[in-house]
Amino acid sequence: MRVWVAVAIVGACTADPVSTPAPENEPTPRRVDSKPPAGLAKPPEPPQSPARPKPPDGLVDLHDHVADLRLSIGYATPANFTGAPLPGYEHAGAWAHPELATALTEVDRELASSSLGLLVFDAYRPARASKAMVEWTRVHDRSDLLKDGYISARSQHNRGLAIDLTLVDRKSGKPIDMGGAWDTFDRSSTTFAAKGEALANRKRLRTVMTAHRFVPHEGEWWHFSLPHASAAPLDAPYGP
Repeated sequence: MRVWVAVAIVGACTADPVSTPAPENEPTPRRVDSKPPAGLAKPPEPPQSPARPKPPDGLVDLHDHVADLRLSIGYATPANFTGAPLPGYEHAGAWAHPELATALTEVDRELASSSLGLLVFDAYRPARASKAMVEWTRVHDRSDLLKDGYISARSQHNRGLAIDLTLVDRKSGKPIDMGGAWDTFDRSSTTFAAKGEALANRKRLRTVMTAHRFVPHEGEWWHFSLPHASAAPLDAPYGP
């Protein structure tokens, strides 16, 4: 199963790392024995990339369930409404309740027939991150975000039962036009506020998600939840 990860400004994927070319006129290496001489220490192992943290009991890693899933976890970077990474997002992961993972797998399979895929902005959210959002509204005098329902101290995200996502071209991973960016907290983000192709794409996302038991958030075209499922809120961080 292939896994694509994008941690960047919302709606964009980071480029693959570019390898450094070998220097020209490099001298021909001498042949060496395959075994080190007796008495020498074993050569050091090459550095390993940090292991993907495992989810706590009650959650699963969406990487292990959804084929070709792309990620652009904005709360693990400054690319979100607060302008800074949120506590609990030390690793850019996407965990969820098993029931949500199963439903999302069904969505992905249906989209595959149309050469579309999924890009996730946020899934399970540690409770500490939600509290930090609320504190941000207090410090920046933005209580309107609480009043209008964009931010809450308690969220289905904390239970692993909500997800923020969009549609992408399945082959390239490029997001399709939704007429607005994730984490935009104003009326332009309501599901039916877009026009033309962007409106058609929002409707397409909504249709496929609701066909698999997800409930849309009318004020945020990217947000869907499974409110009929049951789970306790958690505060386990994406990290060691």
